[in-house]
Amino acid sequence: MDDYDTLAQAKATLKKAAASQMARIERLQGELMELEAKHSQDLANPMISEAIALKQALLAELEMDLDESMQQLREVDGLKDDLQRAGLKRQVNELTSADPFSADPVDRALENVREHIQELDARAEVMAELAGEARSAEELRRKLASMTAQERDAAARAQLEELKAARRALKEAVEQSAASKPAQSDDPPPPPTKPKRTM
Repeated sequence: MDDYDTLAQAKATLKKAAASQMARIERLQGELMELEAKHSQDLANPMISEAIALKQALLAELEMDLDESMQQLREVDGLKDDLQRAGLKRQVNELTSADPFSADPVDRALENVREHIQELDARAEVMAELAGEARSAEELRRKLASMTAQERDAAARAQLEELKAARRALKEAVEQSAASKPAQSDDPPPPPTKPKRTM
């Protein structure tokens, strides 16, 4: 929070306090007028006299508080003017003493604005892409939801037929592989021949 924000916050608080004090003063003035009217009809009643004295004391105190709040508001406005003059003086000093090749404060501010606009444009593009993907997914969900029961059954049957065809093809491939191997005989092999002995 800079000095301007601090002054603005202080001014808002003082204005709120002054408005509250004014409302209380108006209310006390009305009550005091009613008491004075009653007192004029009953001069011998000491309670009315005491109430009038109390209201007058409270009213005087509130008026003093209101005067103080208004004085503080004027001081805050004076400080704001001083800050503005100091800011102008500082800008003049920067312009007269700064490097002529350095970036001007206005140029820097404009550059910051341009960068902020570019960032907003990039965010808008990303949001548009996300919105497009969301619309595509929503359209697909609507299409699936709009399919009739017969269409869903037909799609399920087609998928089942594809699975059956794949299983048949796998079974045929296994059978062909088994048929291509040489057949093995169940008979035991003949015993080896013994060599003939010579005399």
